[in-house]
Parts: sequence; C-alpha cells; structure tokens
Amino acid sequence: MCKKMFVLGVCVLVLAFASSALATQVWDGGGAGDSWSTATNWSGDAVPTSGDDVYFGDWTTASAGPAVVDGLGFGGTVYLGNRVEGGPSYLNVDGGSLALAGNAYMGMGAGSNGTLTVNSGSVSVGGATIIGEAGSGTLVMNGGTLTSTWQVLFGNAGGTGHVQLDGGTMDVHSLIMTSGTMDITGGLLKMKWDYTPSINAFVAAGLITGYGGSGSVVVEYDTATEYTMVTAVPEPATMMLLGLGGLGLLRRKR
Repeated sequence: MCKKMFVLGVCVLVLAFASSALATQVWDGGGAGDSWSTATNWSGDAVPTSGDDVYFGDWTTASAGPAVVDGLGFGGTVYLGNRVEGGPSYLNVDGGSLALAGNAYMGMGAGSNGTLTVNSGSVSVGGATIIGEAGSGTLVMNGGTLTSTWQVLFGNAGGTGHVQLDGGTMDVHSLIMTSGTMDITGGLLKMKWDYTPSINAFVAAGLITGYGGSGSVVVEYDTATEYTMVTAVPEPATMMLLGLGGLGLLRRKR
C-alpha cells in the first residue's frame, strides 16, 4: 500500500512539473503602464519565466498593448497576433533584454498582424523567427540587436512578412523568403558562413531593397570572420544632398 502511494505521489509530482513546464502567459494589459515586468499585465498576474509560452492576442480576445520590454524578459515561445479575432499585437523592446528559449512568431493566425519593434537592448531567439505565420508579421529594427539561432522565415502557411532594418544589428542563421520583403536603410544584417548567392538572388528579385528601392544593397563575405554582411547605401543624389546639408550646418556653426 505504501509503495502504491509512493508511486502515485511521484506521478503527481511529475505531472505537476510537466504542466508547469508547459505554462502559458497571455498579455491582457490589465496593469498600470505597459511594462513586461508588471505582473498584473498578464492574465495569470505573474511575469513569464523561461519555461512559459507567451501570447500577445489570445485565442478569443484582441490583445491590449503595446507591451514594452524595459528590463529582463523571458519566454519559451512568443506569439504575436491572434488566431481568432486578428490582433493587432505589438511588442516593443526599449532597452533591457528579451531571451526566448523557443520561436518568435509575428502574425500568428489568419487575419492577424503582429509587430516586434527593437529600439534598443537585445532580443535572442533560441529557435526560429517566423514573420507572418498565416497572418501578417513585421519586424522593425531601429537599434539594439536581434540574434536568431535558426532561420528567419518570411511568410508561412499563407502569411506574409516584412523586415524594416533602419538600425541595429540582426545576427541570424539564414533567411527563407517564402513570402515577404526586407528594406534596409541602416544597421547591419549578418549571417555566419557564405550566403552571398542567396542574398544576391533575393536582391535581384526585389525582395531585399535599400532605401525603399532607391538605394543599393551591399552584400559582402568577410573571410576573416566567415560572416556574410548585408548593408545598404543611398543613391548618389541622396548622398550628395546629405553632404550639402552637412556643409550648410558647418557654415552655420562658423
């Protein structure tokens, strides 16, 4: 009898551990402000931990947002967008760091749209970064860093994705552009190993542009670091105007 009770107790503990490992937190914006670190902004009144999956826009109601990561944030997998009512859902990283053990989804579900904006700080994705999973996904880089261990996938299951790289650094495994675009006006896209053939093919197809198509995309492979580096430069006329503007400022200072 004691042995049966012991086994039963162990099973209960195992189940409890498994359920905690698969916990989810849904953003409802119920707290004061929009900070990730405010417990009452989450449906369970608890800030997500490294074992939690995080939903912005749950399965039945549109999300309240945007959410702002202004400190240390954790999550297993982050879902931006709502499968049922469509979102939109926003997550802004303004300093601090967001560390995900799993994937990052933007535009999760048909009719939804989700936007991740990185202004400063860092985002690390342990899995893949999917921009447009059945819905519409957008990644905006104004500064900071985004590191994705696996592929950045544009468009999946009928979705579409867009990356606006205006600053900061994207350090990713590779790009899979099933259905989506990227525009670069600043910052740096880097990938380990030589991906110049595939990136040049994306540029030739108009999927990766510089300055909305008026500039040029520069693709270089650094043999010393073994990184493919992708940047953009404006058209010569724009560069000349910028130069003249700089001269004007110098004259005013004098």
